[in-house]
Amino acid sequence: MKNVIFYTSIVLNIVLIIIVFFVYSRLDSNKEIASNEIQHQLIEVESVIGEQMQLSWRNPELVTRQLDKSLKIMRRSFELIEKSSIAVNKSDIEVIDSVLGKLELYKKAESQVEPQEIDRFEMLSATLRKEGVGQGIPITVNNYDAFIRKMKALDYKIENPLDKK
Repeated sequence: MKNVIFYTSIVLNIVLIIIVFFVYSRLDSNKEIASNEIQHQLIEVESVIGEQMQLSWRNPELVTRQLDKSLKIMRRSFELIEKSSIAVNKSDIEVIDSVLGKLELYKKAESQVEPQEIDRFEMLSATLRKEGVGQGIPITVNNYDAFIRKMKALDYKIENPLDKK
């Protein structure tokens, strides 16, 4: 009888370890997918800004629309990273939230874009490109640590558009 309990206990422990490993790897996978999506959306924003720069800002409202759309997607991805909190440390969550918060400040309710806002968008594009996020720049796919390094750099370098009136 003791042998049955002993072997049953071992089997249950092995099953529990497998379940924990599966859940953790799934959370880690969600974290990778979400970080890839955030990078992709940052590239989309930079791409639209670059396109408008080439077109002498014929349709600047496209930038604000893309920014709004991308921020919604990035926020959903951020929520997925937050839900993977077992696989993510708190400082990573704070850095991502800070970058998204700074980008939120570039949004506008009205479609009219002022000349100083165009300058800010161009500075944002330059910052994104400098930190390795832009059209034609290879991204680090499925490398969460590289993603966090980029986000920390962006958090430090993205300027608050409200500071420059």
